[in-house]
Amino acid sequence: MGSSPATLPSNDGTAIDQGMWPDLIQKAKDGGLDTVKTYIFWNAHEPIRQQYNFEGNLEAGLYGILRLGPYVCAEWNYGGFPVWLNNIEGVELRTDNEIYKNEMRIFVTKMVDMCKEAKLFASQGGPIILAQIENEYGNIMWAYKDKGVAYVNWCAEMAAAQNIGDYMSTAECSIAHCNFCYSFFFT
Repeated sequence: MGSSPATLPSNDGTAIDQGMWPDLIQKAKDGGLDTVKTYIFWNAHEPIRQQYNFEGNLEAGLYGILRLGPYVCAEWNYGGFPVWLNNIEGVELRTDNEIYKNEMRIFVTKMVDMCKEAKLFASQGGPIILAQIENEYGNIMWAYKDKGVAYVNWCAEMAAAQNIGDYMSTAECSIAHCNFCYSFFFT
């Protein structure tokens, strides 16, 4: 934190048994880390359309980077999308498709509203210092051409409309970051 660039090591919590989280988070804190990032897996929190599941939480006293998705990749089945989404007639995922964007907006707004209600965003004095919308989109955006660009712009507008403060990142390079597997491209 502060004015210097930082490297924030991370791992996807879903790759680690939940029973190990408290000990690992404490070890991270003891090692000097003050921030963790976590995905919201749409398929885990809305396994059936409009039926939400939020079990478990952890008060760790750390800052958080909330990766809202809706696509998370994370080597997770279907990128974290709920299966029911693919069964909606006319839906095209991760592009300028009104059906998909409507479902995405509903889910993201639900997640953001729950965080606001719990006063979790930094603009409310909470621990979430950054929220990210979309994920790893640059590698496919250009395949969608104009619809890809329109979708990224829509993501940015939709994210800004959530009014969480100046803490929202979008898929198209709003902040400088890289995944470890790509880090050898950077000096």
